[in-house]
Amino acid sequence: MQRAAAVWSGSRRAGAGRRRSAATGGAPRAARAQLSFRERTILLALAGGASNSHVARSLGLAEQTVKNHVGHILRKLGAPDRTAAVVLALMDGTLDLDQIELVDRTDGGGGGA
Repeated sequence: MQRAAAVWSGSRRAGAGRRRSAATGGAPRAARAQLSFRERTILLALAGGASNSHVARSLGLAEQTVKNHVGHILRKLGAPDRTAAVVLALMDGTLDLDQIELVDRTDGGGGGA
């Protein structure tokens, strides 16, 4: 968890967000409560390194639907990107490291660059 905090603290935006969250006390719990079950499922897949297309295939959704959910997750958590969303979720208890299963990228089906 300290490693996640160190990664997140490198962001300019993170410093202000952490101070605000610490000052309000209840912000992390409020963010966790407002994520739907589907959004938490998708966030967990993102934490494991899944691409939007991988998540869409595994959940039987259109890729655009996954993109919409990712956008909602970012907005609700106040994160600038998916990596920051995962770090915030780990820091506030929305996700637990024990829940994360890494995606196998050796199967050739992961839209790389």
